[in-house]
Amino acid sequence: MSPEVLAKLRESYTTAILEGSAERAAEVIDRGLAEGVIPSKLYLDVLMPAQIEVGTRWHRGEVTIPQEHIATQITLRQMARLRAMLKTRLKLGLRAVVSSVEGDQHFIGAQAVSDFLMVDGWEVDFLGADIPTDHMVMYVKARQAQLVCVSVALTTLAPTAQKLIAELKKLQPAPKVIVGGAALVNNPDLGPSLGADAWTVDPQEAVTFARQLCGILDADNALG
Repeated sequence: MSPEVLAKLRESYTTAILEGSAERAAEVIDRGLAEGVIPSKLYLDVLMPAQIEVGTRWHRGEVTIPQEHIATQITLRQMARLRAMLKTRLKLGLRAVVSSVEGDQHFIGAQAVSDFLMVDGWEVDFLGADIPTDHMVMYVKARQAQLVCVSVALTTLAPTAQKLIAELKKLQPAPKVIVGGAALVNNPDLGPSLGADAWTVDPQEAVTFARQLCGILDADNALG
């Protein structure tokens, strides 16, 4: 699929969600599917960049809170729709816990990682946004998760993420930890400082790291 086609779809989808039109947003995705764009490509190269653009405009004061919220709700519906079209791998017998850090109300990125891990065969507990650090650690311990994925949207929450990861690493056995989120998009050097085992802002790359960290040698996936 040509970059030009994806760019046009992305532009049309972004306009639709900024205007709060769920119908037109769905039509853009329909058009992409009709043109032969695979679901995972629409998810990663249309939905995700559009949502990032909405967040960027919100931070610049160009988008209101209601606009941002309706755009998010529209995108969540399309994420679920496309996820249902993806071929799911056989279960791996591994559990992942995914959430945003305490104080972080953003969760689209975490939802995306959760979706792609589920498609890859992981048992995923997606906790959503703003999970208190102590509750998160207790939950991971109780669920005996092998992997924790943490989303950090704002650089001001970096100390919170660093504390969470340090506490998770005290568990026996300690889970592998992957960190991502908008804070890393704007500050690429932030990842190494948080104490995680890996860092990325790409959901597919997060799956690859998850497999490598947990000793799964078959790196192929079925994200068609």
